[in-house]
Amino acid sequence: MSNAEKLTTLLARFESARRTFLAQINPLSQEQFDFKPASDAWSIGEVAHHIALTEQTFQGTLKELFEKGAQSGGATRNLGIHELPMGPSIIPQSILQGILQFPGVRVPLSLGASIVPGFIQSFILANPILKIRTAPELQPDAGLPRQKLLASLQRLRAATLALVEPLRDKDLSRYRWHHPLLGARDVYSTLEMLADHDQRHSIQVERIKRARAFPSV
Repeated sequence: MSNAEKLTTLLARFESARRTFLAQINPLSQEQFDFKPASDAWSIGEVAHHIALTEQTFQGTLKELFEKGAQSGGATRNLGIHELPMGPSIIPQSILQGILQFPGVRVPLSLGASIVPGFIQSFILANPILKIRTAPELQPDAGLPRQKLLASLQRLRAATLALVEPLRDKDLSRYRWHHPLLGARDVYSTLEMLADHDQRHSIQVERIKRARAFPSV
């Protein structure tokens, strides 16, 4: 499969996941966007804002890689733990951050992320069978206008496509970032991860909509 064909295949899923998510939330009212099934749970509006913040963050990482590797055709960036803090929600953030300061812990975790087959990592991210702690920078705001959120999701997706599509003939596996918990990711696996992320939260939205007190209009 050529580089262009590989990217085309990935972008088809990338776009499909976003269309599915938008189709779920587009008909909803502001009241439905703001509804919380529990005091400590996110609303649909918060889910949408979190997805937008996540794409914006990774879009910035990809842009930096492309600029850095403009001449060489490849680039690598190491992300610090603080730049994308993620982990099981059952572990308090302060403890997790403390543990991960030790190289002896970070290395096995990084190796583990590299060893686990990609399809298993994709399944775990796309299906909320394990609750994942959200990075502080990706924590959403409540009560944002639904039209603002919908426009943001569409604008960010268009910007990501505009960033990646002109490079479809290049080997995008040469542009990579590395994180102590998520391991090494190239552009292709980053796009797949974002598609999985949309799918994960599409399931979450359906659960919120099935809540007994979910507004009817």
